[in-house]
Formats: sequence, C-alpha cells, structure tokens
Amino acid sequence: MLTIQSNKIDITPKEPVYLAGFANRIGPSHGVHRPLSSRCIILKDSASTFCFISNDLMEMKNSLIKKIKDLISEETLIPSSQIFIHNIHTHSAPIMDGMGLTENLANKSYEEITTIAITSNAISTINNKQGFKSCRIKVGTGKSTIGLHRRTIEASTGQCIISSKNNTSNDPVVSVLQFVDQEENILANIINYACHPVSLGPESLKVSPDFVGKTRETIEEKWGGMAIFFNGAAGDINPIGDPLNDLNNTDKLGGLLGNSVLETSFKHVSVECLSFQTDFAKLPFQIQHISQKIIQEQATKKKEEHTGFVGWKEKIDDWSNQQQKYLSKDKFLGREVQLNVLKMGSILLIICQGELFSSYHIAFRNMFPEYTVFFFGYTNGESGYLPDQEAFDIGGYEVEQAYVFFNEPSPLAPSADGILKNAVSDLVNNVIKS
Repeated sequence: MLTIQSNKIDITPKEPVYLAGFANRIGPSHGVHRPLSSRCIILKDSASTFCFISNDLMEMKNSLIKKIKDLISEETLIPSSQIFIHNIHTHSAPIMDGMGLTENLANKSYEEITTIAITSNAISTINNKQGFKSCRIKVGTGKSTIGLHRRTIEASTGQCIISSKNNTSNDPVVSVLQFVDQEENILANIINYACHPVSLGPESLKVSPDFVGKTRETIEEKWGGMAIFFNGAAGDINPIGDPLNDLNNTDKLGGLLGNSVLETSFKHVSVECLSFQTDFAKLPFQIQHISQKIIQEQATKKKEEHTGFVGWKEKIDDWSNQQQKYLSKDKFLGREVQLNVLKMGSILLIICQGELFSSYHIAFRNMFPEYTVFFFGYTNGESGYLPDQEAFDIGGYEVEQAYVFFNEPSPLAPSADGILKNAVSDLVNNVIKS
C-alpha cells in the first residue's frame, strides 16, 4: 500500500537580495511578483520512504544540498540517497549557488534561514505519522508549447546564439503524476515539463517563481491538493519570446501551462512496490591534462571572446585561479553526475543533476516506450549544462562558455552524450530487473 503526505513553506526573502541566473542584472531585488515556496512530498510503501523537495530557487551549492540531505536523514532515518532536492531554476530567486555572482549580507542571511526552513519542513512532514494518507496513482501526458528551442544560428556571423523568437517546440510533452485517495479526491499533483523559468529577464528585479507560480495556482484552484513542479531537460528550452520585464506575460505563460495540465486525461497505474537504484556517470572534459601553460592559454583565448556578460574578463581571472586545483593531478578529469531511477509500476522517474538538453528526455522515452518516463533535472546539486551531440558540433554558449561559471577546466567532451545515455539505460534496466 502506498501512502503520501505533502506540505509547503514560504521561502520568500524579507529584504532586498541579489537574484540568481543573469550575470548582467544590476542591483538587488525590488518587490515580489509571487511568493517563493519549498514544497515537499513524502511517498511510502511497506519497505521504503522517498522524500521529494522542490524549491523555488535557481540552484543551491552542493554543500548546502548535502547539509540538508544529511540533516533530514539523521532526523528521519530515510537514506540520503532517497531524498531528492530539486530547484525549479527560476532566475528570479535569491542567489544560493556557487557561481560567484554578486551577493550581500542579506543573501547570506537568506541562505541560512532558507536552508533551515527547507530542512525543517521536510523533517516535520516526514515525522507527522498521522498525516499520511493511503493513495493510488494516476498518470497523464499532455502538450504545451510555451517552451521553444532557444538555440539558433545567427545568419550574419554563423554563430549559435540564444533566441527563441522564430523557433519551434523541441519537446512539448507535459507529464503529470497524480495522487488520489480511495474516493478519487486529489491529494497532490507532480508536474514535469522542460522550460527555463526566464520569462522575466535581467531587467526584472522582482522576486518570482516565474511562470511556475501561476501554473501551480491554476491547477490548485481547479483540482485542490498541492501542485509541485519538477523542471525537466530544459537546457536548450526557453519560454516563448525573449525574456521581458512583463509580469502579465509571465502569468499568461503559467496559465497556459496550467491549462494544459487541466486538459490532460489520466489512467490509473497499478503499483505494488517502489523499485529504486542510484549510480554515477563519469563524463570526461575535453582537456584531460592541465598545466599552467594550458590554463594561461585558455584564459587569454577566453578574454578575447565576445560575450554579453558584464565582468567577463574578471570572471576569467577568477576561473584561472580556480584551475590551480587541477594541476599535477594524475586522475580522470571530468564531471561526475548523480543518476537515480525510481520505478512505480509502468512509471519511471529518472532523476539527474544538471541542465540536460531536451533530446535526452526524448531519447529516454524512446528507449523505454512501454513506460511513462518522467525526467527531473536540476536535482541534488549543481552541475552544468549537458549538451547533446548536435550542440557539441555547433558550439554556442552552453558548450563553449558556461563551463567557466562552474569553474570546470574545459567543456565536456562530445562523448558525454553517449556515456550518459548508456549509463541511464543500464540503470533503468537494472531497476526493471530488480
């Protein structure tokens, strides 16, 4: 028998803070568009308990993720591997990542308060034994085109740039996991869709969960229960149009996505038990040997690149200093990415760090067509973009520049595409066989 409990807590900052995501944003926040929340769903069968947390944040330092997971595990005895901390990736939330953008004392205070709030909410929810309700699972898939492929080739230069003005939807699928009681009353809805929450651009100084806030509100007003959003393989997906300072547009997009969920048809899924496994994929960097000469050559080359980032040259100096840790290291140079797979009957939840490009989720669906495949990115710690093979061939910001902000020594090697897909395939097959 499955049981479930959910709860949320407000994590809206009480004073002006610097917002995450846009390197060109000037000044701290000014006002609130919609409140931020941390939402927690606890799912139990007779043998295991799983904790899902979704925060209205862009990213969180890996050290903070570990701290929260360890504290929850200590207080509840849930294995740390079965605690999933997701950030919806809104670029209108306070900085809590390790990318080195501007911070102030209010940000540091917010980080401390919010870490405690997220942890306490999860622990109290798990320990409230009387709050659990038996549930059944329904699953549905619909379509939404608020997210468009954001990469295009600029005709005048041949360069790959970010612009979704004239593009089409790469992955319009919106998947919904619905938990209902024996009378079909809705207890909670998990919404899985791939799109950067950046409808509010760098000129906006409003705190906001971006379009996700209106999406959840639309669903909760109609169905009740708690709506919890998990962003998908959104590395190359932006909302329709360029980012604006238009709150009405943000709510319009959120309402459209919410209505897509409301129009979804559902089917019951028989779930006898939950099957879970976790592993890591090792994705190599293009550069496999670091020397002082290589660092200097890369720094000089990067400073000459044309970017729209304020303080790019200073960031390269900081990046160069960070690379000293790789000197004389006789070891594999790459990014280690945590992978998790939870099977619930004919449903597969694939849970991963990082910003995967949308083609990965499409590939996972094609690998396992007999299952409804959810993909949760941005989970359990910071990790950079994971472009697909086509993007490695074309280049562009996500391939050639973004790694600097994560203080990695070089872009990932193109072989990362196949390595990750094989790792996910192996892990899913192991779960299916278990």
